[in-house]
Amino acid sequence: MQATNAIKIDWLSLSPRTMAKVMEVSTELGITPQDAFELMAEEAAASHASFATKQPA
Repeated sequence: MQATNAIKIDWLSLSPRTMAKVMEVSTELGITPQDAFELMAEEAAASHASFATKQPA
C-alpha cells in the first residue's frame, strides 16, 4: 500500500475569492473541497511549469 501525501489546508487563511472558487469547483465536479483544492493546486503548478519552460521568441 502506498502512503499518500495529503495537503493540509488552513481553510481560515484562504481568501474569500479562493474559497468561493474551491467550492464552485467542488460542486461542479461533485468532489470534496479538499480534492477540489488539490486539483486547483496541481493545475496551477502544471501551468506555472509549462510557462517557465517556454523559451522567448
